[in-house]
Amino acid sequence: QEIEASKTSSHESLRFYSSTIYFVLHPKEVTNLQVMGLRLSNILIILLATNTSTTGKELTMASESSTAHHGNEEFTDVLSYDLDSWLPTEDPQDPSQRLSIPTLTQPFYNNVLDIRATVSASDVELILTVNGNWQIALVKLLEEKYFLENQSVKESYLITTSPPIAIHQMKSGIVKVGNVMYKNAQPHLMVAPPKELIPMEEANLTDGPRIPIIKTLGSVILKRKGDDRINSFWDLQHLKPGRFASSHPAEGGSFVNYRTSVLEIAKSNPQSSATPADEATFEAEQLVTHLFGEDGVTVGIGLPMHRSVPHMIATGQADAGFFLLHLAVFVMQNNPGVFEAVYVASDKIGSTDDPEVLAEGQVPLEGNQPSTFFAIRTTTTVNPDQERARENLLSDLQSEEFTSILTSVGLRRPD
Repeated sequence: QEIEASKTSSHESLRFYSSTIYFVLHPKEVTNLQVMGLRLSNILIILLATNTSTTGKELTMASESSTAHHGNEEFTDVLSYDLDSWLPTEDPQDPSQRLSIPTLTQPFYNNVLDIRATVSASDVELILTVNGNWQIALVKLLEEKYFLENQSVKESYLITTSPPIAIHQMKSGIVKVGNVMYKNAQPHLMVAPPKELIPMEEANLTDGPRIPIIKTLGSVILKRKGDDRINSFWDLQHLKPGRFASSHPAEGGSFVNYRTSVLEIAKSNPQSSATPADEATFEAEQLVTHLFGEDGVTVGIGLPMHRSVPHMIATGQADAGFFLLHLAVFVMQNNPGVFEAVYVASDKIGSTDDPEVLAEGQVPLEGNQPSTFFAIRTTTTVNPDQERARENLLSDLQSEEFTSILTSVGLRRPD
């Protein structure tokens, strides 16, 4: 068991090795540690109301007490509660089945426990379902433009920014988070990449053409700030098995994107320019197997990847992972001093821990897979207020103001 803690900023340099450790922290430090919903892996926090002095001896005694009481059990084994108890037991091999209900509840996020409600969303002015990994731009658009011009919608909207649930949401009208369930919640509008749009289109649940609105700049390698072991793409081969963070395979789109990016980058950019094509392909496949093989992916906490990947890296469960550039901007803004991003680019090398610098973007290295997001209307019947809310948002998504927002967070317009 080893604890390395800076006296000036205790939460930035903690490294966790024990299965269960008890920390005594001031409430503001807990807030710092829990930004963006990151679970404190294997840690039970004891809040001090007034007495905030804590000695090294107290920490040592607490750690020893934890081991004595719980052995090798993890915190989540000691503290447990039922989530969505009315649903069938979740298959740990396929957590995505919960999305077919659809419920967004997860053990470490979106677990609303102390409020219970079933609410009809039939008269909500705007119901939007989006792929959650661009929500940083969406929130800015809502706060800086859309809600200012659509005051009534600010008091009546439902937006999901999660792994894809649109087709199940359309068919069932249900969205559930913890103990709160919305019914009659079929979306009026969705924004997603083609992979998620196709099932909707094939089921005749969309209305009109796709409208291209966003292009990503590919992925970077996310790591903890100051970790000098990963400084370039091919340094990933030196990671130990099980130390590479990725999406859960059940998320589909992002998992395929990350896996394909690693394969294609390695094939197009072999370690030696003299490597024959067949050898480069073999070398690339070996790297993919090393990172994404049965024992090579850290996926223990499941969906969604825009929370689980940084969580695993921040808590030391993984050393590095592929992460969309704009998502890296998001987590670096919300967790200053915790993360660093290594460029996977043809125009830049090295890394940065400055989210504003990262937002300036990169030219993705050949093989680094960008994505395009499209907006599309659904076939949900809408009243005049809902139609106006939907059309105004569609207009704002195509506005110059949104173009500026995209640029500020590491996203771009499609070519």
